[in-house]
Amino acid sequence: MAYPDSIAIRPRRSLAATLAALGFWLDVAALAALALAPAGWRLGLWHYIVSFELIRYSAYGGLLAGLVSLASLSGWARMPRLYRLSDTLGQASSSRSGAQVRRRPAAAAGRGTPGR
Repeated sequence: MAYPDSIAIRPRRSLAATLAALGFWLDVAALAALALAPAGWRLGLWHYIVSFELIRYSAYGGLLAGLVSLASLSGWARMPRLYRLSDTLGQASSSRSGAQVRRRPAAAAGRGTPGR
């Protein structure tokens, strides 16, 4: 028989705290993909085109992490300190990894001939 005093009941996390943690871990995954992309090509694990795709998707992941962290600011006042820290770190580093997204010109992408 379990006694009520023997069970550790944690209060539910708020939506803002959950979003802060999700934004942080999304950003960690985006930064890991950004770091592994050139290393995998240099070690011969994949073709360099795969590295460019990883870099592109890590930038999208960084942007998504920034948006999720921005959405978590709605409950900043009720958020525990640990989640405030992860939210701040998620926003700071997602601005770094999200700034990598650029569009390629049509000629560089192989979708046309330049100048004709």
